[in-house]
Amino acid sequence: MKQQMNVYVKQFLTFGACFAGLGPIIGGYLLWMTLSPANLTIRGGQVFLAIVSTYIIAFVHGGTIVFHRIEHWSPFKAAALQLLCLYAVYMGAYLVNRWMPLDWKAVLITTVLFVLAYAVIWIVIYTITKHVTKKLNKKLDE
Repeated sequence: MKQQMNVYVKQFLTFGACFAGLGPIIGGYLLWMTLSPANLTIRGGQVFLAIVSTYIIAFVHGGTIVFHRIEHWSPFKAAALQLLCLYAVYMGAYLVNRWMPLDWKAVLITTVLFVLAYAVIWIVIYTITKHVTKKLNKKLDE
């Protein structure tokens, strides 16, 4: 069991790194160093924080794909855990970067919209996958 878990952790890190890449970090650092001396409305540190946050979002987004590869998990469990991870990283980035006010109404509205969007996307994906699987099984039976 522990060896199987190590495989999933490695897959999470690999998918996350592939999905995110190091470009945003390097670009953000260069922008930070370039813009910091200038007297701008947006500071280089803010740009860097936004780019790092976007990198972390992409990394977690890519990494959570592994949840759907864990064979002994139900599709619901995999989707629920993915939703929780994505929600936490997106909400964290929104609040840390001040892309959203720290107000319970804003958090509630964002939460509802996030969960609804996630549910719609996965219902569409599940329906398409089920249809394609049924079609392939029918061809195999012929």
